Amino acid sequence: MIEALWNGLLITLQWKTFLMMMITIPIGLILGILPGIGGKVGLAILIPFCFGMKPEMAFAFLLGMHAVVHTGSPIPAILFNTPDGPAAATCIDGYPMAQKGEAGRAMGAALAASGVGGVVGAICMALTIPVVRPLVLAFGPPEFFMMTIVGLTFISIMAGDSLIKGFMAGGMGMIISFVGMDPQTGVVRYAFNQLYLFDGINIVTIVIGIFAMAEVIDMGIQGGSIAHTRPEDVKGSECGRDQGYLHPLETDAPL
Repeated sequence: MIEALWNGLLITLQWKTFLMMMITIPIGLILGILPGIGGKVGLAILIPFCFGMKPEMAFAFLLGMHAVVHTGSPIPAILFNTPDGPAAATCIDGYPMAQKGEAGRAMGAALAASGVGGVVGAICMALTIPVVRPLVLAFGPPEFFMMTIVGLTFISIMAGDSLIKGFMAGGMGMIISFVGMDPQTGVVRYAFNQLYLFDGINIVTIVIGIFAMAEVIDMGIQGGSIAHTRPEDVKGSECGRDQGYLHPLETDAPL
């Protein structure tokens, strides 16, 4: 396995392969910024361009796009409070920071966390493959059912004092996942003879409809900018220093 990893690294660092990866990185960032697009649509768009390429070049071409999709998804979550997949938690802290005029700081933290997390996650995944592989192959229906119950429990815990509401929200998510074709038996469930529902309900579409449309309407009604606080009103900024404000660390007062 170590020899295969080393050979793959050498192939990736070849200038043609590396160039293909660099070309598709901006495309992946743009697709990540657009809510509801995601990596699957990007793969469907770029796969025709891979015809005729060598396998390693085609793999780098697609990987460069798909690896950075989630890096761009925090941007709409911070600026418009529109979650998209993994960036849903970013709305909790990112959008309030944008309203305070700290959108750049929030995006910097999100992009830095995405970069560091991607590198650390890739290293950990490579090191744990020999250990995790037997466990993954041993998973069956009882184990997946146990993971489902654990997930519902975590949702209830995150709801705080409203444990019943959290459990009901998780149950509603499970009910939505029942719509569509069963991957095991091929039986279509709760589709009501609607061809669109055969593939199930797209969660991203629901999230965008609930959050994005509401935010767009609210911002259109309020008008103005996203930030409710001007940068010159923030103590410690350059504009604040010009108006006589000082950062707490620049004063002689005890902390």
